[in-house]
Parts: sequence; C-alpha cells; structure tokens
Amino acid sequence: MFRPDFRNFNQFLLSLILASLVWLGAVNQEDPIVTQVFPRSVPIKLIEPANNLKVQEKSVAEANITLRGPQSLLKTLTISQLSVQADLSQLAEGSTLVDLNASIDMEGVKITAVTPPQMRVVLVGLLERTLPIRVDLLGEPAVGYQSGDESYSTNSVVVSGLLEDVNRVSEIRVEVDLAGRKDTLSRDYPLVGLDSEGKVVEGVALNPDSLNVNIPIVQLERYRELAVKANIQGTLPNGYLITGITYSPQTVTVFSNDLELVANLPSFLETVPIDISTATDDMEVNVALRLPSGLSLVNEADVLVQISIAAITNSVTVTKEIEVVGLAPDLVANLTPSQVDVILTGPAPILSRLPSNALRVRLDLAKLDVGTYVVPIVVVLERDDITAQLVTLSAKVEITRMPTPTPTRRP
Repeated sequence: MFRPDFRNFNQFLLSLILASLVWLGAVNQEDPIVTQVFPRSVPIKLIEPANNLKVQEKSVAEANITLRGPQSLLKTLTISQLSVQADLSQLAEGSTLVDLNASIDMEGVKITAVTPPQMRVVLVGLLERTLPIRVDLLGEPAVGYQSGDESYSTNSVVVSGLLEDVNRVSEIRVEVDLAGRKDTLSRDYPLVGLDSEGKVVEGVALNPDSLNVNIPIVQLERYRELAVKANIQGTLPNGYLITGITYSPQTVTVFSNDLELVANLPSFLETVPIDISTATDDMEVNVALRLPSGLSLVNEADVLVQISIAAITNSVTVTKEIEVVGLAPDLVANLTPSQVDVILTGPAPILSRLPSNALRVRLDLAKLDVGTYVVPIVVVLERDDITAQLVTLSAKVEITRMPTPTPTRRP
C-alpha cells in the first residue's frame, strides 16, 4: 500500500514560499510600495441640496488625499483621476458636518486618508413670492395736454432668493415722471425690491426684472402748440450776414374757445418786427408775439430772440514794397524781388477800410555783412481779425559796401 511522503511535500512548500518572498523582495526593491500625500489639493464636489435650500457657507473647498501603491503608478497619477464628494442631498436647513468621500480611477493604488475627513456646511432656505407692482405717476403733463389710460407689460413680479432676504421685500415700486410731457411715454423701467424703509434689498432676483410702461399724452382740443418765428425787418449793412437765429422758448402753447380758429392756425407764431438794418454784431432782444384776435398764450411771456451776425469773409491780394531793417549804415542791399504779393483774408467790411500802413513786409538784415544771402520775408499786420499769407516767402539779398565819395578838387 502506497504512503505519501509528507516530509518531501513540506520541504517543497517551504521552498515555494521562500522563492516567492525572494521574488517579492526583488520586485519591491525595484518598484517599492510607498504611502504619500498627493501633491495637489483636490476640489470638493457638492451633491446639491434640495431645491428649497442653498449653501450659504462651507468650511473648506479642497481636500488632501493620502495614497498607497507602487511608486511607479503614483508618479503617473493626475488630479483628474481623483475626486472628493460631499453629499448634501439629504441634509436639512442649518449647520451640519458632512463626510468627505474620495475615489480614485487607477488600479493598484488605494486611498488611505482624506484630510480633512469632514466639512461643515450651512444650508439656508430659499423662497419665492409673487408681489404686485406699484406704479406711482408723478407730475402732470404740460398745460394743454392730458394723459390717457396707462398700460403695463405685467402687474406682478416673482421675487426669489434666500428666505430672509425675500421676506424683507415689502413692495416693488416704479416711479414714472409725467411733469411737462407733451408726447406719449413708452419705455422700460428697471424693477427693484424695496424694504419697509424704501431701501433696495440686495441678493434677490426679480422675474421679470423690468416693466414696460406706456402712457399716451394727447393735446386738448382748444389748445395748440406753435413754433416761434422771428419777424425780421430791414437789411444788414453791406458785408454782413445772419448766421443763425435761436428762440427761447422755441414753441408756445395757445388757447381759444373758438375751435375753428384753433384748427386753422398756421404752424407758427411771428414775433413783433425786429429791425436789423444797423446791426453789425450779434443781437439779443426780448420781443412779444403777434396774436390773432381770440387767441391767448397759456403762459404769457416774451420771447428771447438771439440773432447771430457775422461779417462776410473775403480775400484780397495786395502788392507791398519790401522794407529793409537792421542794415549797417555803410552797406547797401539789392533785393530780388523788391516787392511781394500778400493775400489778406478777413471780414469784407474791414478789408475794404484797411489803411495801407496797417500791413508791412520786411527783411531783417541785422548782423549781415557784405555777401549774398536768402532771407525770409516777415509780415507785420496790425489786426488780429485778418490773416496774411505771402506768395513769396523769401528774397535774395546782395549786400555791398557803399562807395567812398571822390574828393572834389578846389581851383
């Protein structure tokens, strides 16, 4: 009968274990198993709380992860293969400690610790309320005008945000200024939530966030708004022209019980005559308006008429002899050319009366000795309202010494 030799089997098993230990030691020496903290902090991802809650505060935003595994694998690990989560989906309102759960996308490497292991979060309640919009109409349209039925894009607004902030909103108010208006108002007004003291409540959202207001403004049937027109009499002196006329006010409102008279009015009212026959400068006069019988001004007032008057700009060319200045007494200068043309530009009335001595052209020969030179021509003009332009900018100058007179012999 066969009997197994367990002594040989035990020796074989012992040899196998020793060989494995030797092999593992060799492998571990080449690629050791190490424990280390990943060199970068990992952002914490939140699993959001219930719809009526919001994270108001959290103690940390990132965590550090301690890992154990082969050194070769740890060297290749990237932050995208690591994640840290905090599950807030089952939490109630208030302050709570939440466990941080880490995971890794790499075989052969294990997570041994997350630091910190927990984070504190504070959850607050969210709220939505629907509030009516209060529109305050301020002021009145201009005299002779009235406002019609106003219309709005909506009558209410949904206010949302933190429960505490939403509850502070007491009203949604829009102020619309109609003072002095003569035309239909149509515009968007931004909406804000106000507290009981009329202060804006920050941190809440409004839907919609603006209100379109449309208010027609119409003129009453016995009123008309007419433009103002100056009744200019006479002709300006020669050389002058009107460059502009302005009015204050530019329009006036008139009234009459005669509807036919109002309907047949022209589009303007003339002033009483304004004489400009002697004007050579800007005019400013207060004048009355000429009103047809049965018509009256809503606001009786004179009209300020400002008439801008300017001289007609003209250009003339004059020829002037060149004057020499600064030349030493014993020297003589020969000029080429000896006279030049000068273009004068300015108000025609002034150009026509400009005296001949008001314009000079000169050559400054100071410090020059015998020789030939090209010297710039200088214009001397005694008026600031005229500009002068030389046709020729310089002259050639030959300077010689004055000849010594020959003595006269006595008989």
